[in-house]
Amino acid sequence: MLRRTPNPKEAAMANLLGAVVVTYYNNKSYRIDDIAWDLNPRCKFPYKGKEITYMDFYQTRYQVKIRDVNQPLLVSKPKKKDLRRGCENIILVPELCLMTGFTDEMRADFNMMKDLAEYLRSPPDQRVNSLMAFNSHLVRHERVKEEMASWGLEISNRLLEVNGRMLPDEVILQGGETVQYNRNFASWSKETQSRVEAKQTRSRKWAIVFPNRYRDNAKDLCTTLQRVGPPMGMQFSSPLM
Repeated sequence: MLRRTPNPKEAAMANLLGAVVVTYYNNKSYRIDDIAWDLNPRCKFPYKGKEITYMDFYQTRYQVKIRDVNQPLLVSKPKKKDLRRGCENIILVPELCLMTGFTDEMRADFNMMKDLAEYLRSPPDQRVNSLMAFNSHLVRHERVKEEMASWGLEISNRLLEVNGRMLPDEVILQGGETVQYNRNFASWSKETQSRVEAKQTRSRKWAIVFPNRYRDNAKDLCTTLQRVGPPMGMQFSSPLM
């Protein structure tokens, strides 16, 4: 069976619409609502009583040179409160934007997500060690020391200590038993996934509601639930999608 090759424009729309980007020239974030295929950096727009190209605008305003003169531009629609103030659509140059968050392709990369989890879920002592190593690198760097001294600043070689409360471990009950887990990690997936619930359940009629562009994600969710549910005493029939 031949697979339909996705249209480049459709693929771009699916990946970009709804995404949040940061423009590095002013460090502001914008939500992408549309792609202006009929615009490029050489197009002109009214600015201070005259017409100016996007290329010239960014070169003059931010001293940024746009390299790709044929790229289509992105559209970020103003919020309701901005509309009331008369704000119009914000036009962005893709070359000057940085994507935030994870793409579907990144989430599907098991090895990358596994490596990333090691850093995101690192225990407190490991985080402290990383901060102290970074601190040590800074204080040894002569250029950094000179720059800090010019502002009358100095980096302490110790982390700030504050008084805080250490809450007791949360009690997790599953299958009529108390789940034992390592409090240093904010995750109980390993400890709970192999325990059967005291009262087994079966979801015979259920549905997943999703935008069409997230159909693959919905299918992955269904497959995952049907795989991990039975060992925990939960059965999932095929949902209405």
